Amino acid sequence: MDYFTLQTFFISLIALYFISYVRKWLASSRSPPSLPIIGHLHLLTDMPHHTFTKLAEKLGPIIYLRLGQVPTIVVSSPELARLVLKTHDQVFSNRPRLVSSQYLSFNCSDVTFSPYGPSGSEVNVSELFFSLANDILCRVAFGRRFTGGVAAASDEGEKRHLAAVLTETQELFAGMSVGDFFPEWEWVQSVSGYRRRLKKNLEELRRVCDEIIEEHLNSGGNKEDLVDVLLKVQKHPDNLKALLLDMFVAGTDTTAATLECTMTELAKHPELMKIPAKTRVLINTYAIGRDPPSWDHPLQYNPKRFDDPDVGAKDQDFRFLPFGGGRRGCPGYTFGLATEIALGQLLFHFDWELPRGFSTDDGNVNEIFGLATRKRTPLILVPTVKEEL
Repeated sequence: MDYFTLQTFFISLIALYFISYVRKWLASSRSPPSLPIIGHLHLLTDMPHHTFTKLAEKLGPIIYLRLGQVPTIVVSSPELARLVLKTHDQVFSNRPRLVSSQYLSFNCSDVTFSPYGPSGSEVNVSELFFSLANDILCRVAFGRRFTGGVAAASDEGEKRHLAAVLTETQELFAGMSVGDFFPEWEWVQSVSGYRRRLKKNLEELRRVCDEIIEEHLNSGGNKEDLVDVLLKVQKHPDNLKALLLDMFVAGTDTTAATLECTMTELAKHPELMKIPAKTRVLINTYAIGRDPPSWDHPLQYNPKRFDDPDVGAKDQDFRFLPFGGGRRGCPGYTFGLATEIALGQLLFHFDWELPRGFSTDDGNVNEIFGLATRKRTPLILVPTVKEEL
């Protein structure tokens, strides 16, 4: 009996702990309850920005939703908007291929809905890996990138020439010569052209190394790199050039080859390339513009709040995002500011009043959701020309 009572006590204790854990998890969850198949689509109304704002008030400034098959994150604070639109904007710069944009934007080929980055252009990945490996080595050893500076040549054609020289060096080192196996047949090197290739490559390498050494001797900089150290301890020019060549050959070919082979296999087996889920991120500017921690009396109409020099309309203050932000912000920013001129003209030449029988409390501010949120009912006002004009 005592054993049964003790066992019941422990089971009850575990059950209470589990219930408490579930309640805490539900309380801290950033996602409302969802339904099978449709996820959270049932929560959306014809005013989704209103829905998102109410959810943000309840669950916090970042919410996870599953809209049908599409995982979606809704951001409703200026701090998080800055992270998405500025700090990590390259990650979030793509736009979803909506059905409407595929038809009405000529298969998403316009500025607004086109995918971020080059449109299906081919890239020589092997060349990129080679340049990357040399960039890393040159940054450490020579104090600058492989694709910049005098020795590496600033001209694009010269860059490619240097890459070809180093590739030739690596091929000659790795290749086999008849003379290595038949030392008495030295004449074969001349007939085959192997000796000519060696001499030409040596001339090119001397020029590259001479430029690197000359650059360091004349730089007079305060920052010391590996070449500066070698110049102090190694006085024989050919020995120094041989050490520079060792760094190029040993430090670049292995790195570039490893990257190249790995990428080749991944391209052959695309199922192994683990890419992040295609999650959509929505910046809820409606909620951000009404965020009490960000604005004093946010629901009160007060244009003077925008006289603050810290409040900018473009990538300056993420509390106010009329043109979006980041590298995919609205390209019509300057054109959009022309509305100030139109509004100024209307206010300068006319006085405006509500129709007879309407008070300022009767103004209908209900909206229609779309690319631009407009009033649901037309705005009807009575203009009067200013007599003093």
